Amino acid sequence: MSAQPTTRKRIEYIDLLRGWAVIVMVETHVFNATLLPALRESGVFKVQTFLNGLVAPSFLFASGLVFAVTTRRKLHEYLSFRWPLFRQISRLLIVAAFAFQACTGTCSTSRNSITTTSGMKRGTLPGAHFFRSTSCNALQ
Repeated sequence: MSAQPTTRKRIEYIDLLRGWAVIVMVETHVFNATLLPALRESGVFKVQTFLNGLVAPSFLFASGLVFAVTTRRKLHEYLSFRWPLFRQISRLLIVAAFAFQACTGTCSTSRNSITTTSGMKRGTLPGAHFFRSTSCNALQ
């Protein structure tokens, strides 16, 4: 007699939302990279920009929803301080370590540039100051 492995049931609508968000995010980057500068002044582009701005928040929402669902499924194990809790905490600490590493090289006062900890300028990105200040403020 062999025991069948238990399979976890996936929630399809969350997977569909995440898949849609990834596809539209790729489309957004390709569209913005290849669009003629003259077309960026049109009203259609402004509507397209607004719709493309909804992609990242929807992906983050779906990721947070997946986190909430999986946490709820293991809540009993987490509250009993068993191995799954410590494994989850270690995963979160790894993500926090990567975020901290990304932040330590970019928390400079320069407005649109990313600077390494050695002072070398990596490149200029529009909007880099927003992401740098947001991630650094979240870690402080």
